[in-house]
Amino acid sequence: MKKFFIIGCPRSGTTMLQQALNRHSQIVIPPETKFFYYLVGQSRRQQLRHIERLRRDLKIDLPVPATRMHTPTQAQEYYERMAESYCRRIQRTPSLFGEKTPEHTSRVPIIRQTFPDAKIIFIYRDGRDVALSLSKVPWLNCNVNVGIWIWQRYHWMIECAMQDPNLVFHAVRYEDLVSHPEREFSALLEFLGVPDEPAVALGCGNSEGIPPRELPWKSMALKQIVGTRQDVWKRELTASQIRETECLAGISLRATGYEVTSDSSSPPNLGLRARLAVDLLRCGISLPISCLVNELAANLASPMTRAPTRVPCQVLQ
Repeated sequence: MKKFFIIGCPRSGTTMLQQALNRHSQIVIPPETKFFYYLVGQSRRQQLRHIERLRRDLKIDLPVPATRMHTPTQAQEYYERMAESYCRRIQRTPSLFGEKTPEHTSRVPIIRQTFPDAKIIFIYRDGRDVALSLSKVPWLNCNVNVGIWIWQRYHWMIECAMQDPNLVFHAVRYEDLVSHPEREFSALLEFLGVPDEPAVALGCGNSEGIPPRELPWKSMALKQIVGTRQDVWKRELTASQIRETECLAGISLRATGYEVTSDSSSPPNLGLRARLAVDLLRCGISLPISCLVNELAANLASPMTRAPTRVPCQVLQ
């Protein structure tokens, strides 16, 4: 089976995209495996813990590797075994096996080393809608300003990933996907090399790929694709929240083709920076230690400390 990976910031439509593609007769995408985030290269204890999670979420019997998994060869062999076991369990023989894990946005280099021929799908969405949505999920202690910081960080990671001249990728804009699903999915399926099937863009349902515990915040992905979730920030954010999010991420919003409504040319003032730092600390304290360690490793491995630069407009517009 050929492999492809869906990445992008959480709450950008990654699950909607996963569920739609899962309706294709030649595509299978399991629940988020976080394979390259919580498994490859991690400690032996962390790997054993995550294998147990994979067994539960994918409902398959995975053997424990004889040694700690840290090389691309080991990762490829184990991933192939996981994919084959999952396909047997759901009684499918697809030509494409997909993976949807937002955290893999920081793991594109190791994915490329493991599967050099894999195709990558980037999905992106207006950062203000993403920030608003992140502030509502039960698994993150997050306000809108922390949400826009997370969104911007994911776009920096996408920018870094696209510097690889050999990367085979397709970028899809959430707002285009929900406004013109037939057109956008037709182009996406052509990129993946499979025939167009109307059920992908026009169907609904199909909860395979979402663990029951995640349904409270992912159930919208089971419904028919409609354009009603665009520009929600205009209705629900206050004028003050809009100014602050655009001050924090105005450059990245413009670079990805989104209109900025306020004057955000000035950098965030000291007060806004201080409040953001406190809010980030509160958010970080609520996260699992393993997640914090992985995020720190991702920061050290990529130039997140430099000033934000533009995601290439010719790609993300």
